[in-house]
Amino acid sequence: MPKGQEGQAGRFYADLLGLSERPKPASLSGRGGVWFEKGALRLHLGVEEGFAVSTPLTRLATGLKFWKQSDFR
Repeated sequence: MPKGQEGQAGRFYADLLGLSERPKPASLSGRGGVWFEKGALRLHLGVEEGFAVSTPLTRLATGLKFWKQSDFR
C-alpha cells in the first residue's frame, strides 16, 4: 500500500469488514503498514515506497486462505 495510507486501510478493513487491528512486532513497527485479524484470518499489509496502482507486480503479493466461508463473516 502507499506510504501513509494505514488510516485508510483501517477504515476499510476494520470499520467496513470488521477485522481487528493488531500491533506489529517492535522489530517491524518502523516500516509502516498495518496488521489485522478476525478469527483464523491474518492480514498483513506492508508499505511499498513509490507504490501506485500502475506498479509492476514484482514485489506485490496477495493471498487469502480460509477453511470455511463462516470464518470470514
